[in-house]
Amino acid sequence: MSDEINVTVNGVPHVARKGQLVIEAAADAGEYIPRFCYHERMSSVGKCRMCLVECDTGRGPAVTVSCMATVAPDMKIDTQSPTVKRMQEGVLELLLANHPLDCPVCDKGGECPLQDQAFSHGPGESRFVEEKRHFEKPIPISDLVFLDRERCILCDRCTRFADEVAGDPLIHFTSRGNSTHIATFPDEPFASYFSGNTVQICPVGALTAKPYRFKARPWDLQQEESTCTTCSVGCRVVVQSSRDEVLRYMGVDSEPVNHGWLCDRGRFSFEATKSAERVLQPLVREGDALAPAAWNVALAEAARLIGEAKAAAGAGSIAVLGGARGTNEDAFAWARLAHEVIGTTNVYAQMGDGLPVGLLGLDRATIDDAANAATVVLLSPDIKEELPVLYLRLRAAAEQRRTKIIELTPKRTGMTPYAWRHVGYQPGTQVAAVDGLLADADVAAQLATGPVVVVAGRANLAESTATTVQALRRLLDAVPGATVLPAFRRGNVVGALQVGMRPGKGGLDTRGTLQAAADGKIECLVLVGSDRALGERLHELVLGARRNSEVEHRSISELCGREGLPLRALLVELEEYGAVHERRLHRPALSVVVGRVGDHSRYFGHGQAVAPASDQLPVAEGRQPLPESATVRGAVSHVGGERGGGVIEPVLARLLENRCRLRQGHHGEPCRSLPPSCGRARLITAVVFVVRARLSIWLRLRQDQVRCLHRPRPRVLHGARVRDRAHPDHQGQSRSDPPPRLGDERRAL
Repeated sequence: MSDEINVTVNGVPHVARKGQLVIEAAADAGEYIPRFCYHERMSSVGKCRMCLVECDTGRGPAVTVSCMATVAPDMKIDTQSPTVKRMQEGVLELLLANHPLDCPVCDKGGECPLQDQAFSHGPGESRFVEEKRHFEKPIPISDLVFLDRERCILCDRCTRFADEVAGDPLIHFTSRGNSTHIATFPDEPFASYFSGNTVQICPVGALTAKPYRFKARPWDLQQEESTCTTCSVGCRVVVQSSRDEVLRYMGVDSEPVNHGWLCDRGRFSFEATKSAERVLQPLVREGDALAPAAWNVALAEAARLIGEAKAAAGAGSIAVLGGARGTNEDAFAWARLAHEVIGTTNVYAQMGDGLPVGLLGLDRATIDDAANAATVVLLSPDIKEELPVLYLRLRAAAEQRRTKIIELTPKRTGMTPYAWRHVGYQPGTQVAAVDGLLADADVAAQLATGPVVVVAGRANLAESTATTVQALRRLLDAVPGATVLPAFRRGNVVGALQVGMRPGKGGLDTRGTLQAAADGKIECLVLVGSDRALGERLHELVLGARRNSEVEHRSISELCGREGLPLRALLVELEEYGAVHERRLHRPALSVVVGRVGDHSRYFGHGQAVAPASDQLPVAEGRQPLPESATVRGAVSHVGGERGGGVIEPVLARLLENRCRLRQGHHGEPCRSLPPSCGRARLITAVVFVVRARLSIWLRLRQDQVRCLHRPRPRVLHGARVRDRAHPDHQGQSRSDPPPRLGDERRAL
């Protein structure tokens, strides 16, 4: 039976889908129906009545709520009749009866659907002369979200999101009649991991985000579509800035990834760019303090320390850790510097909290695959804490009965209430728990019903990776057609590993490197955007070495991006790899700690170094775990295309140029030995290469930024989708006068 239904929209024939809402069918036909409460990613409630239309199914025209009614064969839909226009004017007049006239000081001004539709569909004047209702305002319902009850039009978007999408029904209507308003529970804040989404989907200025209040108007903003790098989900975002300052992130409705939702950690992470702890220039330690230094001084000092370490104990005494928080260009340059110039094999992008590199050689699943699979097996950490938007996708799949979730964790997690089967186990007994699960007849029958996706990650960092790898192998042996969705903790682990930030033959991973440092086998440690905890641990190690007067050390920080410049960044996400994203870069500098380390086992403890190849995973037939350098060079150049080539080509060109130059000695002969002067020159050139490549990128991007001044007005967001500014339903956030004084107003609720 065909799913196509013939309808007529404003006299024009149109083919709709069976079960499609009238408001959706009209949108597909190019006719916009105004709305306030309707949202594509939530259930319809028909509260605002702004979407009323006339529908004729053969019995004559009838007023219909278009967001609640589905299309019928031969239905005639009229969105522009005099009756419809009169009803829309009446609805707007009622909504504005109590709505305050504070558009000039409202954060939503300039991108408010109520403001726009009052102009395009409103009566032009009001018959109400009575005094409007008043509430105490604004009320901070959480540390990030402020509520202005006078502006609320009771559209039910925020409450539906909290209940249906996030599963945190912490905000709801209270009171009745003219006193109805939004409130939280007494003395309890709106403590949701996803509270910022309610601000984005609010059609008026009732909910506003504290970091954006009174900062800018939408026409003052410049924006670039980008990717959130807070975790490895890779949510699509729009980065909006004004006067060289990032002001907010907005979610973009990406069907394969985030559906327009963002977690608060990702949405408000841009505030880190304003931190006083950011390193904005190179620092070199002098005595017990770090002092600002010129670039040539800092690079020369780094080259000297690396050269001395290499001359003293060989390239194997140097290790490079990190790089999973930057772009592929960053990781590619650091990998080539470490592997081909310095010559060390101790290179790794993970911080000892992930699974072996061989995980990438398995049959990979996407987020969309997991959200539509018959069964999802969670052999991973608490994804609500680590990968929040993946949690939203899987929760929605479980609530809509599409997917059954089997969870294996040492403790209850945010996903446990939605799991079809939860298996708890004691740390260290993960393999036994998997064996017991597979022996269950009901589980075996469920695994055979359709596609199976295994979300694989480290559920307990106290356990060895061997335990998780063995448990994963048991699952894949029992379900041969299962695919794997890696649950990494950082934004670009996959990309960094694929372009070379991984151990070479005989190289050490992070845990092995730290153990080798404790045993005095590592002379020089380089941290590339690594975790603060690891940096503090290594700094403690270096300070311990200094107190023992065994070695000398320096700390150098490299500024890897100038604030306010757009950067075309090639990122590899958990969802898909090889996608080029243009974004405005505002990120902290990559910290590089360079030190020569003696034997300080009391800081790390004793034990054997862990080799990265101890736990090998099977590689799917026809797939290679990781490409070689030539393959990476060709793939990166191919994927970059017109947009990415501007960044990738200067990096590769300068890399190859310096490689050829470094292979020659002082007189053009191959440099087989490493005298101190030659080693110093080679290493200085290698380090300077990274800076020169970045300067080349910056100069080209500076030209792009100048050209951006002549671009048309950027798009803004409506709800979870990106729409044109001319669209009558755009929305976002805005500037206004300085905020009023805020007291303890939560009691008012």
